[in-house]
Amino acid sequence: MKKHETLIRQYKLTFLEKILAAVLLIVGIGMFIMAQKLPVSSSVVNDAGFFPKIVAAGFVIISIILFISSFDRREDIVTMNWFGILMVLVWVVFGLLCNHIGFILSGIFAMAITLFLFGVENRRTIVLVSIISPIVIYVVLGLMMGVRLPTLFI
Repeated sequence: MKKHETLIRQYKLTFLEKILAAVLLIVGIGMFIMAQKLPVSSSVVNDAGFFPKIVAAGFVIISIILFISSFDRREDIVTMNWFGILMVLVWVVFGLLCNHIGFILSGIFAMAITLFLFGVENRRTIVLVSIISPIVIYVVLGLMMGVRLPTLFI
């Protein structure tokens, strides 16, 4: 059995609805706080924070509705594959780390974890591919094609 097949779990739908409601609430509140920091103009509609505030309010309202509806007495079971969520999180962390530790180091980190999650067992393969891939991509995109990539030591 591959590693990503062990990441399949079953949950009650009402539990997942409560989790999603909490995540939407946190995202909505965070978006509203960040929208407060945007520049203010004299017009309400042309204000830079107008649309983000509406979306944030929508997230909060949807999270409240979802949380209330999750107390329904349904016994539905949902099968969830955490592999896809982990892969997205790894590459989101890659994107966030790029500006702090550079493209190559964050690429090595992301490739190593991706290969591990896909079930590659040979450590030499993981090390070589995770080191060579970001370097080759950096040389091709950054040096040969002139794409500006975040760097740390180069």
